[in-house]
Amino acid sequence: MFLHFFSRRRTEVKRNLFRNFIFGVEDSLVSTVGLLSGIAAADTSRFTIITTGIVLIFVEAFSMGIGSFLSEETSEQF
Repeated sequence: MFLHFFSRRRTEVKRNLFRNFIFGVEDSLVSTVGLLSGIAAADTSRFTIITTGIVLIFVEAFSMGIGSFLSEETSEQF
């Protein structure tokens, strides 16, 4: 009985993680391409474009992770 409950819970957690990952990738790609296109159009150096892209990816990953965590915590409380 208990093993079935934990197995079901683990599957649900994996499904939520996968859904959040896909949403994060879609959101990140759109904003990253938009920002990098704007910076490249401003005729900046290749180093600046690459550095900006790397920083943006980490910032967006952190933002999506915190947003997902807060969303899951709030939904579990209510």
